[in-house]
Amino acid sequence: GTYRVLVGAEQSLRWVYPNGARPEVVRGPSGAPLLGQGITEIVASRRQPLDVALRMAWPATQPDGRIQSGVYRLRGNRVQQLTSERGSTSVSYGPDGTLCLAESASLRLFSDKTDATLELTDAQGNALDVRASSWHSWQPMLAIALEDELLVLDLSGKLPDDAQRGSGWSQFVGLRAPGQPKPTLHRALRLAASSKQRITRVLWHGDRLVWTLQEPPRMLTR
Repeated sequence: GTYRVLVGAEQSLRWVYPNGARPEVVRGPSGAPLLGQGITEIVASRRQPLDVALRMAWPATQPDGRIQSGVYRLRGNRVQQLTSERGSTSVSYGPDGTLCLAESASLRLFSDKTDATLELTDAQGNALDVRASSWHSWQPMLAIALEDELLVLDLSGKLPDDAQRGSGWSQFVGLRAPGQPKPTLHRALRLAASSKQRITRVLWHGDRLVWTLQEPPRMLTR
């Protein structure tokens, strides 16, 4: 069968067909070609049909003068700009095709035509720093790394609902179809208050969570 490869260059983002067919330029919502410049992450859903997310670390200027920034999503022949903000830390797809866009203090979930935002805050209402996120390979569970704790957003509702939930939680509950279990937010790990370490990354390895810790920079004294 015929397949194609997404290739990015500074001045264009193109589908290249190894069978010799003419390359196809990917165009943004305004019709201008998307630029490869600034794109640092390309993630594809494992499900069909085509669903690809493009995350930009810095903005680029398109030929028509429009600014290309944030995160774009390619679904079939449709290109959508999910956000123009530049603070996104990662994009990832769950096993059911749900797209997670992690930002500095919030998570956005896109499931079919539904868009829900959860702002992660502490008990005092202060925004929490989202360091990283990772989907489970075959279960609808999203691991979320904060500075001092690991949370698991379980869309199947199997895990205990025992973590501090920020504003917008009701939107996540509404993300599920009627009759489906309500999502839960579970605290998988919390560092001791006296710990000087900070969580930097998290990854599912089968049914186990793996994370990395970093010591804060030390002051050099004489």
